[in-house]
Amino acid sequence: MEFVSNCKKTIKRTAKNTLLLFFNVIINGFILFFKMQRGKVVYIPVDFSFHGNTKFLLNEWINHPGYRHIFLCDRNKIPLDYKYENVIFCPFGLLFIYHYSTAEYIIRESEFNSIGLKPRVDSKVIQLWHAAGAFKKFCLDIADRPEFLKRSRMNDIKNWDLVLCSSKELVDIYSSAFGNFDIKKIVVGGLPRNDYLYHVSSEKELIRKRYGVPADSKVIIYAPTFRDNATDFSLFIDFVTFLQERAGNKYIVAVRFHPKIADKIKIEGDVLDLNSCDAEVALVVSDILITDYSSIIFDYALLGKPMLFYAPDLDEYYDSRGFYFDYRNFVPGPIAETKEDILEQLENINAYSSTVAEFREKFNPYFDGKNSRRILEKILSM
Repeated sequence: MEFVSNCKKTIKRTAKNTLLLFFNVIINGFILFFKMQRGKVVYIPVDFSFHGNTKFLLNEWINHPGYRHIFLCDRNKIPLDYKYENVIFCPFGLLFIYHYSTAEYIIRESEFNSIGLKPRVDSKVIQLWHAAGAFKKFCLDIADRPEFLKRSRMNDIKNWDLVLCSSKELVDIYSSAFGNFDIKKIVVGGLPRNDYLYHVSSEKELIRKRYGVPADSKVIIYAPTFRDNATDFSLFIDFVTFLQERAGNKYIVAVRFHPKIADKIKIEGDVLDLNSCDAEVALVVSDILITDYSSIIFDYALLGKPMLFYAPDLDEYYDSRGFYFDYRNFVPGPIAETKEDILEQLENINAYSSTVAEFREKFNPYFDGKNSRRILEKILSM
């Protein structure tokens, strides 16, 4: 079974790389025949949907006249109520490749998964990155990545003109993860998407009402990270079931899974599903976060809310992925290695409020609703 699965993955990866090679040939042709168009901005979000840092940077940029915005978006994810004449939502295809080939600015949120798309030399490529902060190893710092993938990503990184980082504490980590990227090109500032958290936190009760959450209820949100190449999600399912059975009389249990696995997990019972809304909305709705190794903790700390860490596979995850910090001393909350420990920790959840505040100040200090404005000013001054 594992052999068949690996064969399917190899075939899929080969087909994808072949297609991208074809598109790169077309890009080279477009670059030869078409000039770069001043004021054209192309956005490439993580999963081709309208959310995250790209969304909130766009919302700031549209207030500046003289720019055309092309946002890569799957057909079934295009927001139908977004009405601006200078914004086009474009699915992946030849039309998007044309816009990509002629853009002055290319706004990214992640690495390309394989060989990627080569930009023109006079385009400015800005990497906003999709995660706030860092404590598990990522990109080129992950030891067991295939050499082909590492070379491909290194070639991609060479095209970047700017990288956004949430804290000066993490600059050296970002530089290392991105192949000893030039520190002078790493901009320290808050993430555009955190502006939403700043402005909307005061509307918490209105948002909770929209999702059917009573005003006097407490919401626990379980938001674990994904495991590389994982196909068995019983760890997540069993834990949600346990929470519902043992804490459901006192708390509303909500889930927010990583986008790569959200549609692969089916949760039974009376659980609040927050997978389809923006991550920022899910954070505002909830009162307590339970996670494991997810960088969502950097965003959640901005709200000053308590966090618990359910990490039954900590040693295994450390061996397969690795951390930049000592996990047990780094996370701003108690760690549980068994489900029963969580129940006890919930009783003393507010004991870590000062720890959360210190964590926020150190790793994500920019929380004033002006992050999008700051990064845009930096981009336009390049």
